[in-house]
Amino acid sequence: GQAAKEIRVFFNTTVGNKGPCIRVERGVIHEKYLSPYKGYDIALLKLEQALPKFNRFVRPICLPRKYERTDEGPMLLAGYGTTNFKNKVPRHIMYYFTNALTEEKCDKALVKHWPSLRLSSSKVLCSWNPHQLAWMVQVVTISLRGKVSYCGGSILNRNVILTAAHCVMNRSMFDNWKILVHYNTTNLFRGPMIEVKRGIVHKRFERAVKGYDIALLEVRHITSTVTGVSSKK
Repeated sequence: GQAAKEIRVFFNTTVGNKGPCIRVERGVIHEKYLSPYKGYDIALLKLEQALPKFNRFVRPICLPRKYERTDEGPMLLAGYGTTNFKNKVPRHIMYYFTNALTEEKCDKALVKHWPSLRLSSSKVLCSWNPHQLAWMVQVVTISLRGKVSYCGGSILNRNVILTAAHCVMNRSMFDNWKILVHYNTTNLFRGPMIEVKRGIVHKRFERAVKGYDIALLEVRHITSTVTGVSSKK
């Protein structure tokens, strides 16, 4: 990942990359972190020097206690991230006031507005066999900056996944990106994941429209009950 010495923390400012800053001495990432949407997306940064005396403009955040649940009521969301996939990172801090919901109300709202999320239930919909696509996997690539992209893939055997070359090409993928295979699930946000050890892109691949858009990914043994796709001889 990025060296801690290259990271700076700006404070007492609402403008990105402007204002007083302090270098980071070292960082600690949660030991169970794999990808942004699998949970444990948290890290601690130790500064080379202490922040100045706390005041109304610079002060520590109040952290929740273990097992503490958020009550319904007003909530402030703030950050420097983008608001959609096409936007550039904003120069100023973004904030938004909203109302917090209980987990129960949040789940009901998602199921109502996004019916596809019902695939995560134990019921079979429309006489569909949930294991008919047992060879299908999701290939997730994550950059050092947290950018995530997704592709489909097929299990050839317990160690090899077939996917599209454009998913893993021209990114120095295996040095600068983390590649994960999400399998044995129909839910985008749940199910087992396994990290890719190495990949092989078709030697004649240039871009998707010219053909040869194929690649192989080597993973550790897939242990769940899944099925490989049959290849024609």
